Formats: sequence, C-alpha cells, structure tokens
Amino acid sequence: MSESNWLSNILSTCESTLSRTRGGLLVVVPDSELSVARDLLVGYPWAVAVSETYFVPELNVLRISLLSGWFKQQLIKLFAYRRVESEYVLFMDADNICTLPSGGGIAGMLEMGDSDITARKRRLHTCMEPLDGWYGSVQYQRSAETLKLEATLEKSDAAVGWTPQLLSTEGCEVAVEFLLGHLGMDLEEFMFLGQNGQWTEYAAYFLGLRAAGRWDEFHTEIHAGPIDGGKSSMSSALAMLRGTSQKRGCGHVRVNDVDALKRELQVGQVPFIMCDDHKITAEAAAKVIEELSPSYSTVSNQTK
Repeated sequence: MSESNWLSNILSTCESTLSRTRGGLLVVVPDSELSVARDLLVGYPWAVAVSETYFVPELNVLRISLLSGWFKQQLIKLFAYRRVESEYVLFMDADNICTLPSGGGIAGMLEMGDSDITARKRRLHTCMEPLDGWYGSVQYQRSAETLKLEATLEKSDAAVGWTPQLLSTEGCEVAVEFLLGHLGMDLEEFMFLGQNGQWTEYAAYFLGLRAAGRWDEFHTEIHAGPIDGGKSSMSSALAMLRGTSQKRGCGHVRVNDVDALKRELQVGQVPFIMCDDHKITAEAAAKVIEELSPSYSTVSNQTK
C-alpha cells in the first residue's frame, strides 16, 4: 500500500480526535489493497478499511474505472453522502494528521461548539481560501468553466480550500442535484466530466451550493488568510510569535517544513494539519510524532 507510512501517522495522532465520532475512521482504498489495509488497522478498533466502490459503485463502470486515482478520490468525497448516515462527514487525505486537541477538536468546527458532529442543522465553521492565487486563478477557474458557473465564481473572493474538510452530507446532495440539473447531465456523464482534473470536489460543492442559493444554510465562513500558513515574511513572523499559522475555529493549517509541523502539533490550535508531502516525507513526520508521542499517549488515555 503506497500510502501506508502516512496512514501510520494518522493512526498515531488521531485516536483522541476521531475515535468518538460516529463511524470512527474509514480508510478508503482500491479493491486490490483492501486486505493489506485491513492488516494495517489491526489493533485500531476505531478505524475500518472499505473499498472505494463502497461509496462510488459507478467506479465499476469501465470508462470511470480508468480515471486517475487523484480524481477517483474526489468522486468519493463528493458522492459519499449516499452511504453516510450522519449529518456531516470529515474528509482526510493521506498526508493529513491530527494535532493535540487543545483547540476543541472537531467541536470547534461547528457552531455552538457541540461535540457531537452528527447534530442536525448545525452550521459548519469553514475556513475560506483566498482566490487571488493559483488556487483561485487556475483550479477554481477551471472548475467554474467546466461546471458553467463562472458568474458564481466572479461573485466570490474566497472558497473552500484543501483537505481536510468537514462537509454537510445534505449539502453534498443539494450541490450534486443542482449541478446535474444545471448541466443537463445524468450521474455518469457528470462523473466522467471531471476526468483530467477539469473540476474538483470542493469547487463542485462550494459553487453548487452558492449557485443554488443555499451555501449560508450549511456554512459560516471564517476568513483567516491563506491556509498554507502565509508565505510572506510578515505572516511567517506573526506565526512564530503566536506559535501557530491559523486561528481557532479553522479546521486545519498547511505546513511546508518539519519545524512548522512540530510547532503546529504542539500548539494544537486547529485539529488537523495538512503536510506538504512534496517537502515533508512520511518518515520525517513520523519522527516528529514519535518525539511528541508521550503527549499523545496522555491525551489518548484521558479520553478512554
């Protein structure tokens, strides 16, 4: 399993954050890797391996099965609502890990701080990513053009950013139904429309809800600057003074080096960290986690 080292990092850091959520952690893998994933999860009763076709059986259709793994995981995120029973679903990628939950964990991502992420009709605190960089000018612009929602994008100065993200399952359904009607497509046509990265799951979710006039029904926006921790010298200096690059209420922060990873893990102001896996290896992240492992063990024991 190509992402097994990153999965080990998730298992080492996320027990206190994820073990009490409904369903725990579902590790989604191709059918061919299911037995390997199940072996890796022995000893972690809060984590279960499932096949990618569990969420998107359409992947068995030949032309959809030929899509890249990168795009398949986007289909899984957008269409998981069909198999998820809770009101909300948290999506993580392999290079995401959990911080020590001093910032309230997942509860801080919901209005009123409810610890039960299945509480109905509780709007989500969502950190927005500015659209003035590559993310907006390329990725979101390309998605808007493919989905024929350029006008909706033009009215926005920020959008849903990177994984991990907490989404509304009802919101996913609303967005998908709107997009199918808007484009005049059936489900398979829409899925195949995204081949070669022509749209992304979060762009489809955000733009679909915006265009349907229902975004504010499910989300409360938090505008806290770029989620990559800020690349300017000023933002980097402020991050060093505060000990973190992100504000409370946001779900995650992105780190680009081991020092930033260690700092964010210790502060724990946001529950999740996205590691830039082009600059931080799973093994390097594991060393930092091992150094902090007594703290994780203490938190884990306190929650049992």
